[in-house]
Amino acid sequence: MNQTHQHNADDRLDPHVLAHELEHFGRQYADKKHAYELLNKTRASLLSKLTNDVRREFPAMSRKEAQDMAEGSDDYVSHLIAIVDAEREKNYASAIWKSCQAKFEGMRTAEATRRAELYHGR
Repeated sequence: MNQTHQHNADDRLDPHVLAHELEHFGRQYADKKHAYELLNKTRASLLSKLTNDVRREFPAMSRKEAQDMAEGSDDYVSHLIAIVDAEREKNYASAIWKSCQAKFEGMRTAEATRRAELYHGR
């Protein structure tokens, strides 16, 4: 069991593994960010469509009343929930990617220190 753990720890310090993780988690973050932004940017369009749908069904209703009804609709509430969920996923992916970046920078700093010590004969 310790050998497996040690092997995994060694892998986490391998620059090739870290570079692969940076790319992998960077792509995941980009995908999650894209999903969030797409949902967020379509919020106003969806509200407009739903408002217009309500006004077509109830022509005597004011725009404000129709918008209030649209904002309470299942479709709009579901969209808002999807936005919040996507933002959470984006933030989680960002934290993982930033953690990976920090690990990579820490490894680079440790390697630079090791080389400086070798150069200066310590």
